[in-house]
Amino acid sequence: MESQTLPKAELRLTVARLLELSYRKDEGITTRLVQEVGNVRLAVDENGKAQLSGKAGSVEFSASKLASELGVSIRRVKVLMSVTDSGDIRYNGSFNLGYASVSITGTIDIDEFLRSCSGLLCYAVRLLEGQKRERDRQLQKALGN
Repeated sequence: MESQTLPKAELRLTVARLLELSYRKDEGITTRLVQEVGNVRLAVDENGKAQLSGKAGSVEFSASKLASELGVSIRRVKVLMSVTDSGDIRYNGSFNLGYASVSITGTIDIDEFLRSCSGLLCYAVRLLEGQKRERDRQLQKALGN
């Protein structure tokens, strides 16, 4: 795959996976970062050392396994994120893959992200949603529906 540029969809997915790795490392700071007003920066160097940082703090974590799963050598990843009025994350990023540099933009629906990721906070969101559905089902039953 070194001779080709990765599809932008794969790079957008990589941004979400990097956020998930940050959640696994430190949910509290990552949560504050993705909810804060202002820019949040996500960076990965050629050794797979990653950092998510902003006014609310900083989380350092390893992204080397994720980088190797992409099948290309990553020289550098830089992503700037901000929270939209609806609470989603808008981002602009660049991936320097050694042989090519690719820019991406996108939006992450934070509610959908929290339902799909595997960190403890994500698990809690899914658990609460399941409890709400069960309560709703019980209320519907009590109402004779």
